[in-house]
Amino acid sequence: MVGLMQMQQQVQQQQAQLLQTQPQQGLEEQCEHRSSIAEFKRLAPPAFQGTTELLEADNWLTEMEKAFAVLRCWDDEILLFASYMLQGEAFNWWQMLEHKFEHDGEPLTWDKFRKAFYDKYFPRSVRTQKEQEFIHLKQRSMTVAEYEAKFTELAKFVPKLVEDEQDRVHKFEMGLKTEIRKQVVPYELTTYAAVVNKALIIEREVNEAFAERERNQKKRNRPEFKGGNKNFKNPAQKPNKDRNPKNKNGKCSKCGGNHEFANCPWVTGSCFHCGQKGHKIADCPQRNEI
Repeated sequence: MVGLMQMQQQVQQQQAQLLQTQPQQGLEEQCEHRSSIAEFKRLAPPAFQGTTELLEADNWLTEMEKAFAVLRCWDDEILLFASYMLQGEAFNWWQMLEHKFEHDGEPLTWDKFRKAFYDKYFPRSVRTQKEQEFIHLKQRSMTVAEYEAKFTELAKFVPKLVEDEQDRVHKFEMGLKTEIRKQVVPYELTTYAAVVNKALIIEREVNEAFAERERNQKKRNRPEFKGGNKNFKNPAQKPNKDRNPKNKNGKCSKCGGNHEFANCPWVTGSCFHCGQKGHKIADCPQRNEI
């Protein structure tokens, strides 16, 4: 807590010196960029108590820097406000860090704070793991939007690999699905934003084409008849005469004879007189013998 009080006193002393040394107009220009703790807290910055969650520490630093940018904080205000949001174990760590720099007579800057903070809560071994994840990152089953979000999350751990815009574009393109990458690369886009936008457009077109093929496939597989069509005949269904070879009187349903439908001369083509095949009733030899 002593460190915070000392920093607050330093800020007040600097403001008092400005009152004595700067013209009124120049003072207003300088002071308009000064921010109070109350203004900082109105942005609802998150507190940090220390954590074993690997990404929580990085997210906290990101939120702090967003708030600093909004308020256009001065260098001394940045450390003051950041340390104000440290609590519990994290604040104890801050006091030890501040004491170390004071003992060494070395000024503590935000960059030095960030490095020490990462070494404490985001060790090198974990950052190396994240670097490998980025190097081997592929879209696979992700959407383009999900892939881009993961790409951005991991890219901050390997800034040297993506500090050049063309390197960033190339890495993103190579991780896209084949059907999307083949259509994006020929455009030879030179900015990361343009590549992401083109990939999103192509993904939408690919999905629409796939959905159209699915609809056409379902139409081809659909039976070609309308419900309720009484004239429709199922080819797998046997005719009624096959299933009911005799009528109600026990006679053949075709000719009315005392035989099964399958044995009917109309079906077998045999002679109606003798029942033999090979001739008609008019040529039946047995009939001529009578």
